[in-house]
Amino acid sequence: MKYSFLLGIKTEWLKYRHTSLFGLTLLIASLTPIMKIISCMVSDELYGMMMHRDSWHFFLMINWKDTAAVMLPMYVILLNNSIAQTEYRNNAWKQLYALPRSYADIFFSKFIVVQVMIIFYFLCFNLFCLIAAVLLFLLKGVHNFFQLPIPWYQMLIISIRVYIGILAVSAIQYWLSVRFRNFMIPLGIGLSLLIGCLLLGGWVKNHLYSPYLFPLFMFSMDHSNEHYSLGLMYMVSLVSFVLSLLSGFLNLYFRKEKG
Repeated sequence: MKYSFLLGIKTEWLKYRHTSLFGLTLLIASLTPIMKIISCMVSDELYGMMMHRDSWHFFLMINWKDTAAVMLPMYVILLNNSIAQTEYRNNAWKQLYALPRSYADIFFSKFIVVQVMIIFYFLCFNLFCLIAAVLLFLLKGVHNFFQLPIPWYQMLIISIRVYIGILAVSAIQYWLSVRFRNFMIPLGIGLSLLIGCLLLGGWVKNHLYSPYLFPLFMFSMDHSNEHYSLGLMYMVSLVSFVLSLLSGFLNLYFRKEKG
C-alpha cells in the first residue's frame, strides 16, 4: 500500500512536470520582487525608509506582505485549477478512476503534488527577493550591502508560518477544482472569497473567520494589534486544513458521478 501510494505520487509528478505549472510558478513568484524594485527606484521616500532601517529585513517585509495577502492565495487558486483542468481537458478522470488505484490514492497523491509546487513557489520567491535586493542595491550604488547580514532564519520562520496559513486555502481550492468540471466555478469562488475577505479585513477585526486571510495574518501577527497567540493561529490553520481536506475527499468519494 505504501509503495503503491508513493508510486502514485511519482506518476502524478511526472504527469505535471512538463506542463506550464513551473512557468506559472516562476512568473507569479517573481512579480512582487520586480514590483518592489520599481517602487523603491521611483520612490525616494520608500527607499529612504529601507536604507535607514535594516535594509534586508525591510525589503523582505514589504515583499512578504503583498505576497501573503494576494499573490500566494492567487497562485494557489490558479495552481489547483490548472492541475484539475489538465485531467478534464483530456477527459482523463474516468480513465484514472478505472485504474487499480484507490480513490484515496488518486485524491491525496495529486494533493501532495500541489504541496510540492507550493513549496517550490516559496523557494523561488525567497530567491527572487534576494536577487531583487541585490539588483536594487547595485542600481542605487550601495556597494557595501554585502556587509549587511541576510536574515536567513527570519526568512525560514516566515516561510513556515505563511505555508501553514495557506494550507486551508489549498485544501479548499483543491476540493473545488476537482469537484467542478467548469474551471470558472472554482476560480470565481476562490477569487471572490479572496477579494471579499481582503475588503472585509479592513472593517472586521476578527481575522479568524476566513482561511483566505490566514496567510496574511500568520505573516503580520508580530506587527498587528490583534492579541491572538501564535499557538492559536497554528491550531486554527491546521484544524481548518484537516477539515477542508477530509470534507473534500468524502464529498468526492460519495459522489455518484466521478469525473
